[in-house]
Amino acid sequence: MFDKLTAEDLTRDADDYNAARELEASPMTNDNTKGKHKMRTIKIEKPNTDAIAWLSSEAELLDFVTEHNIADAVWDSEFEVYRVPAFADGRRIYSEAKQKDCDRWSCE
Repeated sequence: MFDKLTAEDLTRDADDYNAARELEASPMTNDNTKGKHKMRTIKIEKPNTDAIAWLSSEAELLDFVTEHNIADAVWDSEFEVYRVPAFADGRRIYSEAKQKDCDRWSCE
């Protein structure tokens, strides 16, 4: 289920991954391509939250990896997202705090 990758692998393989994930946008797009605009996305965990970053290019991925000093990531094929082991503690702490609020105030 999981493939371990380094930051170099993430940036090197981003185009291959994106090519496999291309989607045609709606014909309603206003980009002068007659509805044939291609969208590419890469999903990766964000630190200290339960959010996922949706990146649309290799440049955005490289910026994200550099900004957060990511040394490695693991591909989660079940949820189609890169998991960052270095973010695990911050995400766990956030989730525990969020659960306490849900227990106290209820959640939707």
